[in-house]
Amino acid sequence: MSLARRHRRPAAPTLLAVTAMLVAVQSWTACSSDNGTSTGDAAGTANAAGGQAGATSGGAGSSEAGDTSSEAGDAGASGAADVPAPEGDRRTPYTPMNDAQFAAFFAEHHRMAIDMAKMEAKDGASMDAKALATTIVNAQTMELSTLETALAELNQAVPPASPADPHAEADMAAMSSLTGVALDKMFLMDMIAHHAAGLAPARRALANLQRPDLVALAQAVFSKQSEEIGTMRQMLTGMGSSDAGEDLAASATGRADYGFVGDPRITLTPDSDVTFIDFFVPHHRAAIAMAEEEIARGASSDVVAMATMMRDDQMTEVDTMTASRKVLTGVAEPRAPQDDPTMMDEMAMMKKVSGAKLDQMFLEQMIPHHGSALPTSHRAKPHLKRAELQMLADKMFVAQGEEIGAMNALLGQN
Repeated sequence: MSLARRHRRPAAPTLLAVTAMLVAVQSWTACSSDNGTSTGDAAGTANAAGGQAGATSGGAGSSEAGDTSSEAGDAGASGAADVPAPEGDRRTPYTPMNDAQFAAFFAEHHRMAIDMAKMEAKDGASMDAKALATTIVNAQTMELSTLETALAELNQAVPPASPADPHAEADMAAMSSLTGVALDKMFLMDMIAHHAAGLAPARRALANLQRPDLVALAQAVFSKQSEEIGTMRQMLTGMGSSDAGEDLAASATGRADYGFVGDPRITLTPDSDVTFIDFFVPHHRAAIAMAEEEIARGASSDVVAMATMMRDDQMTEVDTMTASRKVLTGVAEPRAPQDDPTMMDEMAMMKKVSGAKLDQMFLEQMIPHHGSALPTSHRAKPHLKRAELQMLADKMFVAQGEEIGAMNALLGQN
C-alpha cells in the first residue's frame, strides 16, 4: 500500500437566496472544461448529504469505484466489503453519519498526516517546522489508537477505504525525495491543505457521533488543526512562500479527484478554469450570506470586522469569477450544486440567533467552510489558464489559511 492510501453582483446575496440555491436539487451535467472535455457526469443517484453510505458506488471521476478494500478491516471491523463507497456532489463536504464512518475516515486521514510529518521531522531544515511535525506525529498517533480501538469494537459495517487520490499519491512520492528547506515548504503547504480537509468532516460528524471518545476526538481535531493551520501559514509567510499549487499526478481522465461527482472523501482537484469557478462561486456566496448575518446582529466588534472583510473580499472575487466564466462559456452563472442539508440547517439556525451566540456560531461554521476551500484552491493552481484565476487561487490559499488561525483565536476568546 502506498503512503497516500495510508490514507455579478446586483446586490449582495441574501441568506434566503443562497438557501434557495442550495435547496434546489438538480439533475445536472457538469460544465465543460476549457479543452472541451467533461468535468463529470451527474447521471445516477447522488447522495445529497455528500457522505451517506448506501448510495451507488462508482461515480464519475472515480478510477477505483470498485475498490472494496478497507483500512477498517485492519482494525477488525466486519462487513466493509458489503458497503458501497459514498457518492455525491463533491462541492459538499463529507459528513460522517455514524461512529464507524467517522473512525474509518479519520484513521486514513491520520495515517497520511503521520507519514508526512515523519518525513519532515527526519529531513526538514526548519526547527519550528520539525517541532510541529513531531507534535503532529505524537498527537495523531494517540488519536489513531483511539480510532482503531473504536473500529475494532464497533459491530457494524464501515465504508471501504477511499479510492486512491492521484494528487495525494504524487505529492507524497515527491515529498519523500526532498530534504531541507524544499521539504519544509512542501510539508507546510500540503499539511495545511490536509488539515483543512478534515475540519468540515470533524465538525459535521459531531451531530451523529455516539461514543464519547470519538466526540472528544472530533472536537480536538477541529480545535487543534484550526490552530495549527494558522501556525503553519505563519511559518510559510516567514519563509517568503505563498503557494506552490502543485499537482504532480498525470492529468488523465478518470482521476478520482477530477469531476464534481464521486467519492466526497477525495478532495476535488479542479481540472479547468470553469470547474474552479463552478466550485468557488456557490462556495463564496454561502460565505457571504453567513457573513451578512454576523454583520447584522453579531456582538463582537472583532468578529463583525472579520465578517465584513470576508464579505467584501469574496463579493469582489465572485465578480471576477463570473466575469471570467462569461468570457469562457458565454454564461456568467454556474449551475447550483446539489443541496447541502447540513449547511442549510446551520444557516437557518444562524438566522435565529444574535449577539455572542451568533459570534460563536459564525466562527464555528466559517472555519470549516474556509477549510473546505483550501485544498481545492491549492490543487487547482496548475490547471488554471487565466491569470486572474491563478492569482485568485494563490490569494485564497494564503488568506483563508491565515483567517482560519485568526478565527480559531477569536473562538477561544468567546
